[in-house]
Amino acid sequence: MSYQSGSSIFIFAAAMNYFVHTIMYFYFALAEAGFKDWVKPYGIYITLLQITQMVGGLFFSGYAVYQNLTATCPGTSLQVSRTQLMVYICNFYLFSEMFVKAYVLPQKKRPVAAKQ
Repeated sequence: MSYQSGSSIFIFAAAMNYFVHTIMYFYFALAEAGFKDWVKPYGIYITLLQITQMVGGLFFSGYAVYQNLTATCPGTSLQVSRTQLMVYICNFYLFSEMFVKAYVLPQKKRPVAAKQ
């Protein structure tokens, strides 16, 4: 979207996205290659990295919206800034909810089926 709209400020968000996705897909590749037990402890850090990416995106998007509303922001339009802000708000919520459900709240243990 940054490239298509000619947005110079959101290239930083794109760079963060590439960085996080490289690590995330490497994690998934190792898990599928049979190293799931080895990489599973690192899942929490990848989720935290994704949340950190969303915080950075919120900062860049919020700053761009602010600049568009108070001054001229030649790096991007108000429409693109607002769209990016909404995307990052939604993703921040979703990744935070996933983190809380997966790592903060206690996991309910499934009852073991009685042996016959």
